[in-house]
Amino acid sequence: MTPRDTSSNHNQQHEVVYVPPQERKRTRRALLVVVLIFGVLFGGLVGSAAWLSAKLDDIRTLGDPFQGVTEVNNGEPRPSHPESDTSKPINFLMLGTDSRISAGDPSQWVKGAQRTDAFMILQIAGDRESVNVISIPRDSWVDIPGYGKQKINAAFSYGGPTLTIATVEQLTGIPIDHVAVVDFTSFSALTDALGGVTMTTSTEGTQTYDGEAALAFVRERKNLPGGDFDRVRRQQLWMKTVADKVLTRETLSNPANLLSLYNTVSPYVAVDEAFSLSTILDLGTDFKALQNADFNFLTAPNNGTATSADGQSIVVLDEANFGLLAQAFAEDRAEDFIKNNSDSLETLNSGEVR
Repeated sequence: MTPRDTSSNHNQQHEVVYVPPQERKRTRRALLVVVLIFGVLFGGLVGSAAWLSAKLDDIRTLGDPFQGVTEVNNGEPRPSHPESDTSKPINFLMLGTDSRISAGDPSQWVKGAQRTDAFMILQIAGDRESVNVISIPRDSWVDIPGYGKQKINAAFSYGGPTLTIATVEQLTGIPIDHVAVVDFTSFSALTDALGGVTMTTSTEGTQTYDGEAALAFVRERKNLPGGDFDRVRRQQLWMKTVADKVLTRETLSNPANLLSLYNTVSPYVAVDEAFSLSTILDLGTDFKALQNADFNFLTAPNNGTATSADGQSIVVLDEANFGLLAQAFAEDRAEDFIKNNSDSLETLNSGEVR
């Protein structure tokens, strides 16, 4: 749902103008296709980079959405990573948009015209032994710099990736290193490229979904008891299922398959221009560890739904418990925190997917 227009009462001083480059792209090399969707699973193509370098298409870019984040956030300094003797964690902000709004090109943003139906913070831990994902419900009621209390999906509508980064960093204290905007059409394209995916839910049983069915699966919310909460879990289940399928030896050992997957999905993904070859190669060095990493999918702690003063249906975040979870991410101790608080956290494995 397009965020409610509050142009009459927001602080004009902080209005964000984000102008994406016109078809500006940078060649990316050695990417595993799922990186484009999850920002993880990087090194699959690294070993065959020389063979693939001349064949990979350019990835759409968002320019530099980090420029101006501090200014947007009232001059507050951005959060930083803790000092560490080992590799630092890498945090991705993953935003899912709908081609019915973006015309299939996630790099093109128009103020007030686009929505984000999926918000995820994905962290590759510093020790590369876990990949941890927080899904934030799109109707979460948060402070958006310059606009006051709004649904979190209003941030992208009002100020594109820049304002969204500022909003998420202010909310969580987690330093965002990279951002990817993914069109939901990619769910369908990647599912078909993998020959379908098999998922089990309490409402539909065990089924193998083709691309069209998978896209409907991750979009559905109106006919589910938990609404957007159930949709979040469906999106997480799809991601986990695809990750498991892509990480099989059969897929990873076949560069032609990886290249085909890459070419299938790359038109539907846009990344920040700092998402460079050096980033990919750094992770590629640790790819064996990532293949065996623990994947943890969580939903931001919340107190359910409510109605805002202006009549909107909203999700009320549990500030105390979400704050503790976000702090664990910011301090690169997410996996231990998840293990020690498994009874109180909503994870993909802690309940049914409907």
